[in-house]
Amino acid sequence: MINTNKYVIYTDGACKGNPGRGASAYVILDALENNIIKSDSIYYPKCTNNYAELMAVYKALEFVNKKLLNENLDIIIKSDSKYCVDGCSTWMYNWNKKGTLSSRVNGDIWKELFILIQIIKNKIHKIEFILIKGHSGIEWNEYCDTLVNKIISEN
Repeated sequence: MINTNKYVIYTDGACKGNPGRGASAYVILDALENNIIKSDSIYYPKCTNNYAELMAVYKALEFVNKKLLNENLDIIIKSDSKYCVDGCSTWMYNWNKKGTLSSRVNGDIWKELFILIQIIKNKIHKIEFILIKGHSGIEWNEYCDTLVNKIISEN
């Protein structure tokens, strides 16, 4: 039996005003140890909430693609954004088939995210997106929310 590494990624994005000052954050965890492998937050002087949510997923997967990939890897991404989860699980594939991926709101990010997810899917065992309830006491979701609000308040 081949051992499979499993990473759980929590993401969050927010902005003050919509559009307004915003940020995204992610934390990548080793699922077996519940240890942080990487966490980061990124500030955007002007963005929408959906942009910040998408960028959190993109930045986390960008790190995974550069630093953590192997063929026996499961990735679970947990987000409180239905927009991100539905978009990454279903919508973007339909948009791509119709040729409308780039013409969507946030189309530039959707296109880059689509490409990145395809690259990752070709290299690993499994990638899954799960919708979680925000602001409900889920430890790592709250952690990301804290990172997002901290960087926004500092800028």
